[in-house]
Amino acid sequence: MKYIPFKQFILRTPQKTFQGVLDYHINIDLFHRQIDEAIYLASPILYEEWRKYYNKEDFLLKYQTRVQNAVIRYLYRMSTRCTPFGLFAGCSVGCIGEETSICLDDQIYRHTRLDMQYLCTLAQYISEIPEIKLRLKYHPNDSLYLIGNQYRYIEYSYRKDARKHQINSVEKSVYLRKILEAAKGGKYINELCEEIVSDGITPQIASEYINELIESQILLNELSPYVTGDDYLSYIIFLLKKLDTKHPVLSLLESVGQKLDGLDKSKIFLIEKYQQIISLIKQIGAPYNEHYLFQVDMNRGVVKASLGNDIIKELQSALSFLNRITPSNEIESNLSRFAKSFQTRYESREVPILEVLDPEIGIGYPVNQEAQDLSPLIDDVRLPVETLHGEERKVYEIQHVLLEKIIDATYRKETEIVLNDTDFKQKELNWDDLPSTIHVMFELISAEKGDVLLRIKSVGGTSAANLLARFAYTDVAIEDLINQITQKEQSLNEHATFAEIAHLPDSRVGNILFRPHIRECEIVYLSNSTLSEEQKIHLSDVMISYRLGRLVLRSKKWDREMIPRLTNAHNYSRSSIPVYRFLCDMQHQGRTNLYFNWGYLEEDLDFLPRVRYKRIILSPASWRFKTADIKSFFEQDDSFLMAKIAKWKKTYNLPDYVVLPDGDNELFVNMNHINNIYALWAIVKQRTSFRLNEWLFDMKKAVVLDKQGRSYTNECIVAFSKNEKEQ
Repeated sequence: MKYIPFKQFILRTPQKTFQGVLDYHINIDLFHRQIDEAIYLASPILYEEWRKYYNKEDFLLKYQTRVQNAVIRYLYRMSTRCTPFGLFAGCSVGCIGEETSICLDDQIYRHTRLDMQYLCTLAQYISEIPEIKLRLKYHPNDSLYLIGNQYRYIEYSYRKDARKHQINSVEKSVYLRKILEAAKGGKYINELCEEIVSDGITPQIASEYINELIESQILLNELSPYVTGDDYLSYIIFLLKKLDTKHPVLSLLESVGQKLDGLDKSKIFLIEKYQQIISLIKQIGAPYNEHYLFQVDMNRGVVKASLGNDIIKELQSALSFLNRITPSNEIESNLSRFAKSFQTRYESREVPILEVLDPEIGIGYPVNQEAQDLSPLIDDVRLPVETLHGEERKVYEIQHVLLEKIIDATYRKETEIVLNDTDFKQKELNWDDLPSTIHVMFELISAEKGDVLLRIKSVGGTSAANLLARFAYTDVAIEDLINQITQKEQSLNEHATFAEIAHLPDSRVGNILFRPHIRECEIVYLSNSTLSEEQKIHLSDVMISYRLGRLVLRSKKWDREMIPRLTNAHNYSRSSIPVYRFLCDMQHQGRTNLYFNWGYLEEDLDFLPRVRYKRIILSPASWRFKTADIKSFFEQDDSFLMAKIAKWKKTYNLPDYVVLPDGDNELFVNMNHINNIYALWAIVKQRTSFRLNEWLFDMKKAVVLDKQGRSYTNECIVAFSKNEKEQ
């Protein structure tokens, strides 16, 4: 097999048992205390309304249904959805072994940080305190580059709780060049002033000039936010201690840090503990939004967590099959268009990347994006997201096979179709255009000997560590697995160096982007980094060329090819920063995902049967409905509604439990419970149509149990690397 597993895997589970979904309907009081803190952290506004409603305080009845629906969605999330989020779901670490056996401990480990939105605002506030400003070191903005007689760069500001970016320019001058050269290694304000004090420049004028450069963000300080490294609050405290400042902000931040640690050790939710931290934050004086102050992640202890080799063999078999049915990258993308334009314009030349990405003198990114005037807010410029344009109806072999099988299944009145290797042309599989490591995320539905059943949710990624990195700080075992993955990637590509993309596109996004230093070097762009200067790769150091059918980046300082990696699950395609988009798109030269795809059939068919390959479910059964068809259900009383729902279920053969896909989220729906039906309607009533997917979890066959034998839904992530023996 081309891919072999690492020895550890990640298990993701909700905090509560699936039985909790059913118990909730019997006694909501049972869950009141258990969900209070989770709801408070997810939505302080909802928590306050929920508290008033539950305690029968001053509560506006017109909000009752809305509050009930919102709380129900959170309750269901806490018992059904495995995606880590606050105290609703979290991670555990297990091992690959002889047999599959998973038993959860009762212990929940929480990890509380301050939200990156507040920390970014805090850092800016502290850096403007005169006493501290003079003691900070300053360095050139890493987006700065010279075009003709102008330096161009991007500056940012915080507006309406978000980080906004703006393109600016400044005239080149002898003094500016001198300052930028001197500041490369980091210099204090007084040291930079000394660089230009001369017969014509007085100390006062020099100081004013340096402060103007700081104000316009041509120079940035060492307190600037970062997304790789140790906890950012700890870094701010460390730096303030190093500066030997007596300013009270230091002692206040130390108290905040201590109280955050206390929160994680506490077993009881007391809102007063959060209010004490908020009180300290008020005293600091930096602006804050109380709804975005705390970022919490959760781990769960395990008594035992092992995946059997039979599961791994099923996954490896599925990898081969998915490789066979996943098409090559034939559809034109932003990156492929850029590569063609680069070949046409520069041929075999190696060119500075900042020159190439400049829309006026280079190609720009994406290609043919209209050049913007200097000084627009570039966040308001929407770069095109990848679309298929006229290619979306392209038909592959898989769609022909599926259509034939759907016709046959419809004739036989079956709701499942089975794919086999013999259904497809036998050809040699190509593994060369796939990444060195990939992940497989799947649900364990049954693990009984001879009755294994899995549902694959995703396969691929530019690195097997992408879904793991943001949780590294919560568990040393997760961080160790990530390091194994990145080290394996490097050993499989000795001709080049993997460089982590260190960029903060928006302050709140920093919560999911934050990760340790996991690679030897980092490409830093509009982000700080605590790595040594030697390990930082600035874009002014990067050259680009086109060789052997692919784009190649090279660091002049390292004199090596650099392979950029964003080891994270951030959806960068929505970013307004062209350089960031380009660096991230560079990861996708070749195929980076293996998948099952209905293609045009998903648009054309209202019912899609379950699709299975061997013991792997590739796609659950799915029903599409027009919202108008069920609108009348909600026009009379509750008994009328449930009677209509029962008839609807019977007509379309809907199961009792289904899932409503809602963007990146999923809502579990119990079709027999009226409050849940109302929660479903609250989401879909604004749509013209919606899909419901079958719920595959079966309590009777549950694989993940706790010590009391209660069942949990699950997602497992197994990391695979290419087998060096087959390289």
